[in-house]
Amino acid sequence: MNLSIITKALEEFSIGLLILNKDEVIIFADERARKINHTDHIVGKSFKELYSEDVGTILANKGTVITNQAGNKYAVKAKKIKAGRERFIAVKFQTMVDFNDHIVKLHCLETIVDQINEGILVSDHKGRIVLYNKAQERLEGLKAKDIVGKYLWQAYEYNPKKSEHRKVFESGKPIVNAYSAHAYLKGVPQYLSYNTYPIKKDNETIAVFTIS
Repeated sequence: MNLSIITKALEEFSIGLLILNKDEVIIFADERARKINHTDHIVGKSFKELYSEDVGTILANKGTVITNQAGNKYAVKAKKIKAGRERFIAVKFQTMVDFNDHIVKLHCLETIVDQINEGILVSDHKGRIVLYNKAQERLEGLKAKDIVGKYLWQAYEYNPKKSEHRKVFESGKPIVNAYSAHAYLKGVPQYLSYNTYPIKKDNETIAVFTIS
């Protein structure tokens, strides 16, 4: 298949398009992509020269948000394409006003979660902390960078069998109007009122979250 045919088709679904070779060097940039990057001299440069994001990461995460030199944000997706025996990567830019795009939605939700006054903690199906917002940091005196990725019982140093999140995950039933301390600040227990709920998809619990 001719690469120009693929390029034309992809342009219909983006406001900016880059085509990279297997070494992630830009071999094609449409006019809109050149405007986004504020240069006509973009072909021949590697993607990493322009952005800190790695193409492999964008492919793995099915998209990300990138900020250009002017400070404008774009939802960016990457897709592997074939043209005969050759392999390429198409990088598509979407404006951040397209709320039908899941990357845009995710960015908005993450911003909201980090700005609200209620503390939020989310654990995955294995009991690992996957989200810990700024309000929760203030309430408990902990830092997200120190506990995200850890199991709840590692972060809070308690017996896994006593984990409320695991009980909610296994039972599918929420815990409401609870009052307890899980974190200690300089030896002082940080008591909080909170509710813990399961997150379900297709009638199966996939995660658990607490609002404090």
